[in-house]
Amino acid sequence: MLTLNMGCISYDFLANSFFFEETFLTSSFKNYSDNEIKRELENYRNYILSHKNEIFLDIVSKQSSLKVFSTIDDIPEKTLTKSAFYIEQFILDDPLFKLAYEKSAQSIVMGSYLGYKNENSLDRNSLVKALLKLKKITPMVSGDYVKLIPASWVFEPQEHTPVYYSPVFFENDLPPAIHQFCKENAVVNSMKATSKGGWQLLHELDFTPGIHIGFGDDKFKNGMIYHYFLQEYLPTEKPNVFETRMRLADYPVSKEEWQGWVKQSINRTAINLVDRVYQEIGIAESLKATYITEQQFTADLLIKSFDHKETPQSVTAKQVLNLDLPFIDNVDVQKLMDIRNYDQDVFTNFRIELERQFRELRFVSDDKELKERQENILHELGETGVKKINGKLSALKKKSLLDGTILIGGLTGSVMTGGWSLLAAAIAGASGYKTYLEYKQSLKENPSYLLWKVLK
Repeated sequence: MLTLNMGCISYDFLANSFFFEETFLTSSFKNYSDNEIKRELENYRNYILSHKNEIFLDIVSKQSSLKVFSTIDDIPEKTLTKSAFYIEQFILDDPLFKLAYEKSAQSIVMGSYLGYKNENSLDRNSLVKALLKLKKITPMVSGDYVKLIPASWVFEPQEHTPVYYSPVFFENDLPPAIHQFCKENAVVNSMKATSKGGWQLLHELDFTPGIHIGFGDDKFKNGMIYHYFLQEYLPTEKPNVFETRMRLADYPVSKEEWQGWVKQSINRTAINLVDRVYQEIGIAESLKATYITEQQFTADLLIKSFDHKETPQSVTAKQVLNLDLPFIDNVDVQKLMDIRNYDQDVFTNFRIELERQFRELRFVSDDKELKERQENILHELGETGVKKINGKLSALKKKSLLDGTILIGGLTGSVMTGGWSLLAAAIAGASGYKTYLEYKQSLKENPSYLLWKVLK
């Protein structure tokens, strides 16, 4: 098996798992049955849960104001790379742990009744995609930059489906301002069953027993699907216990029933979304990290929910995350991680310079001007800064060559007149070495040195 010394609990497991074997991974584990793969996923899940306290404590022990936490699905590797130039630690929801969750029997039966495909079947494509992602970010994990946590565990459905009731359609469960904001941004789509199984969105509203509800432009990322069931309550011999017989309502649902159901569903979706976002913020706070999101609706929701106070660090982090850095494709990630860990002054200088330059952009309201000034900053730190360093290095090499010639000549003279003098050689060498150290230190103090180092 592959041997990895990552200092990361997830990779400790993967180092001894067939999941990380290259030959099996590239063939989508064709030599393994679905049951064998599911069993390994279950082993991974149990291993992570048994070490979850260690995972969280390791992150909390990192003292930094530049830690971020995100549950963004499939976050691009480029985003992680460019963030590494500024952010100390990037905490992600473990993509493999998420795949290890198995739906309840009740959920599977309900999905089958509605015509959805067996959602408990193994999705090998998603598994391979998650594992390849973990492979790619290995240097970032070993460099203590990327951290993986089982955040999805917090949001897993309860074993038994809860029943909710409100005589006012859950109108009063959220603060008025938040409720109104969600209501104004709600997007409702009717859905109908297809002949091939599953349901499809309709472009026009219709009184169908299936709907999708989301918010704003992110409706497909924050939305939920609902189906309208008719219920028959059956008494039992047990006190305070009853059974229900349910069936999907026929099409069309009556206008009055459908409108009441939609109203209730919008409110329930808003409640679920707000609860989830608040829980994610709670996770971030427990990790002493900043919460970030890619969804504009969620960002607007947070601004309405909390006092929004920008810091130089949050301003810079936000601009770095949103910038297109042209040099990212040529970055040696391993070198970047090494500098972050073993040459921290270089990393700190670059970060301070970014904060200084981006701080001046806080009051620029015009998007075009902001973009131009951001690009100028990157140009100065990137192409122009790297050229200056190359120029200094060229001068240093020439001077070193000259000093070396003088040193050799001096030593030859000492041999001719009085033999080889080690002390004289040491003194002469120290002079040249001191010059070299001074040059090297001046280069390191240049904020562009970090880019020069990882791009060369």
